[in-house]
Amino acid sequence: MKGFLDDIFENDASLVVSVTTHGVNLNPLLGVVGHPNSMFTIATGQAVAVLVRATRVEGELGGVGEPPVPAKVCGVCGPVG
Repeated sequence: MKGFLDDIFENDASLVVSVTTHGVNLNPLLGVVGHPNSMFTIATGQAVAVLVRATRVEGELGGVGEPPVPAKVCGVCGPVG
């Protein structure tokens, strides 16, 4: 999932990109973007909107940088404790 996002950010100059995918990709995506609950459960027919704001930094792709800023937690998707 990180490679997928890196590819979008590196090769797509659009201001907004929309991606629709199966639920099996949700948890890896949440993990990569630093969501506090990367083990979110989604049932058949449900949808989850995930908004990602990226800031370009100089350096090589795949390098280790600052960890993502944790998302504010809501009552539905709060961190697993």
